[in-house]
Amino acid sequence: MNVLQGQAAKLQLAEMAQVSYQPLAEVFRAIAPIEGRHADLGIEGLTRIAQTESGREMARASIAYWHPRVAAGFGAANSARYERLARLGLRHRTNEAMLADWQGAVRALVAELSLN
Repeated sequence: MNVLQGQAAKLQLAEMAQVSYQPLAEVFRAIAPIEGRHADLGIEGLTRIAQTESGREMARASIAYWHPRVAAGFGAANSARYERLARLGLRHRTNEAMLADWQGAVRALVAELSLN
């Protein structure tokens, strides 16, 4: 869960760091490196877990469980709320685009660790 959510948080914070309200954007930019480090620590731990077949089996089961739950955090496709937020400069990328980027990052990580 930490690895999947860490990858999601990196994308979501990058999006929020571009909001039109600069004081808020600056807060997100300050938080991003900290959350990025948390994501890196999760990958380090998962890398150790994936060194054995039993660890890979447990990791695969965990990824299968958490993947749809973390994906849901990107929100609904074709969100009417996105349009309102985009007009205000509070969003720049659609839920679908961010979800696709996250799925690509997760796929690459899973392949790198032989967890697919």
